[in-house]
Amino acid sequence: MRPTRFISLAVLTTLSTVVLAACTPTPEPAMTVTATGGPSTTPLATPSATSTAPPIVGPSPTPAAAAHPALADLRITTSGLLPLTIGMDAATNPGSGMILWDDLWCYSAELGITTDTGRWVAAYPDSPFGLDGQYAPAITRIDIWVPELRTPEGIHIGSTLAQLQATYPPLVTGTPSFSTTPYWISDAHGYVVFEVGSGTVDGGPGPDQVWFIRVLAPGSDPDYAIAQSGNVAGACF
Repeated sequence: MRPTRFISLAVLTTLSTVVLAACTPTPEPAMTVTATGGPSTTPLATPSATSTAPPIVGPSPTPAAAAHPALADLRITTSGLLPLTIGMDAATNPGSGMILWDDLWCYSAELGITTDTGRWVAAYPDSPFGLDGQYAPAITRIDIWVPELRTPEGIHIGSTLAQLQATYPPLVTGTPSFSTTPYWISDAHGYVVFEVGSGTVDGGPGPDQVWFIRVLAPGSDPDYAIAQSGNVAGACF
């Protein structure tokens, strides 16, 4: 049988109390001055033996996750998935609590991906949005994956092209691809691209419905489609 490496907590506490009681000197009375000028004595409080007992050493507590809003409280705008702001540094972003850096997000020995494996990822279950920004301090692209995420006007994945056009009269029509066409709105803050399907793929939204939404930083090219491709934010390839 291997010898025990640790003494029980009860024994440690008892020993500490005995040693402290034996070594603690009797406090001297404190001198104060009375209203008549004469001295008076007030005994000093005797320190509690337990206040100087050695701390129990254990594992460091796990830091609590940074607070982040519910998906229903986020809004897709040309400025980002607010409060996560496009074009701003990830670490100091108003939405920094919504994301985290994962050094091994893309790591796969089986696929031979052992370098450049870190990515900014959503700090939510099931990755409701994707991020680009691993090659620059700023978040440069946000891909929306779930219909719970909406614009302030209520447009989401699954909205119809007619709803999209009625909601955003300045909507720009991009170049059609094999199965989708990108449409976008833009201003000085950035772009919101709505990719609308011309068919049905893998049981997703049907024809003339929004399949994908992405927010792009100013200066980006919005005129491309991502359907049936690997061109997604945070891609590992």
